Amino acid sequence: MLFNRELSWLEFNQRVLDEALSEDTPLLERVKFLGIAASNLDEFFMVRVGGLEMLAASGSRRADPSGLTPARQLEVIGRRVARMVADQYACHRDLLEPQLVAAGIRRVRRREMAPDQARRAEEFFNAELLPVLSPLAVADPADMPDLPGLRLHVLVRQAGAAGRPERCAVIPVGAAMSRLVRLPCPSGHAYALVEDVIAMFAERLLPGAEIEEAVP
Repeated sequence: MLFNRELSWLEFNQRVLDEALSEDTPLLERVKFLGIAASNLDEFFMVRVGGLEMLAASGSRRADPSGLTPARQLEVIGRRVARMVADQYACHRDLLEPQLVAAGIRRVRRREMAPDQARRAEEFFNAELLPVLSPLAVADPADMPDLPGLRLHVLVRQAGAAGRPERCAVIPVGAAMSRLVRLPCPSGHAYALVEDVIAMFAERLLPGAEIEEAVP
């Protein structure tokens, strides 16, 4: 019996994820393994799933050595990856983040920031983000530009003026930009995600616009 190459690779990535789920692995190593598992999936979809999509789109029904056609492989991969991604989110949300907080490493959301933390976030935005971010205005959802993959984007929804429909803007976040903004705290370590800081001060990138919502 032969195993499908793509499904075998997914089981390899499951072993990486298992290291993140294991209580025997040191906490920060678990965070690293979770990041590796997620990054591996990105590459898997760009290379392997992308190739299968092209084969399926071309109408190919040629089976691989395990007997699966491209379309069938995509179907099975989709189910397996759905479970894996759900496990990744649960690992971060239910296991790692609470343990990081217990260890003194805490993510601070926008509405949770103390005054000194909000000031630090504002200083970071003005010095590091404001000079380099360039919003893309979108007058109509049908005009939404193609956005590059593996990049963060902050979506800003603007209220319509004088009876005009609401508009939106997309703020691309540079690939080289750090995701974490360190914040002051009495003890331990506190940080905000860069996309949360951008959303806090999005109106400064769109002067005159009435911001209804800004979300990563």
